[in-house]
Amino acid sequence: MNTEMGGLYVGTNLPSIGDAGNKTPNPVTVDPAKIVDAGGNAIDLTNTAAVRRWLMETYRDREVKILDDGQTVRFTLKGLKDDLKMPKRKGLAQRQAYAGLNDIVMNSVFHNYEPGDARHLNIDKHKTYYGVADIGGQLYGTRLKVDVRHGVSLGQYKDLAVREIKSPPRNAGGSREGHRTNSLRGDKIKVSEVVLAFRHYL
Repeated sequence: MNTEMGGLYVGTNLPSIGDAGNKTPNPVTVDPAKIVDAGGNAIDLTNTAAVRRWLMETYRDREVKILDDGQTVRFTLKGLKDDLKMPKRKGLAQRQAYAGLNDIVMNSVFHNYEPGDARHLNIDKHKTYYGVADIGGQLYGTRLKVDVRHGVSLGQYKDLAVREIKSPPRNAGGSREGHRTNSLRGDKIKVSEVVLAFRHYL
């Protein structure tokens, strides 16, 4: 198995993560150029206030149905603001991913859920989904978290994280260990492979 903190090498020997791990998410193509202001001008993605304003204007109160399990997700003011506040959400790719947030959520694949705890008494469960996105020509694994409250079927967007996906390095003989071709195919990447990208990304 070849993994590193900076991303994920696909095509290696993978652990079994149940039926969900064998699913292949539909890859989403994200165009960062769509993040523009009302005048059509590109927004500086290092400007947190500008990105936050764009997120609110674009997604606030929008509802998206996840195709994999039928879960409907609402983008709330709190969810969007809290997501952007997280230190690991300041990377360029992370902010570029917001351009395709709607499609990323729609095409994410359910993986697991955890019940609410003493710190979240109003939450019935926290659901986690994984997907694949082509952001500016580079493949990334995506992880979506959704909160579902007691007695309410509508889920609330909690956060989205992205991790770069890489092909395995060549071994001494010049071939790519565990990978049959020299190219990465977004439509061939399994959930189990994406999960590995987040093993050290909490």
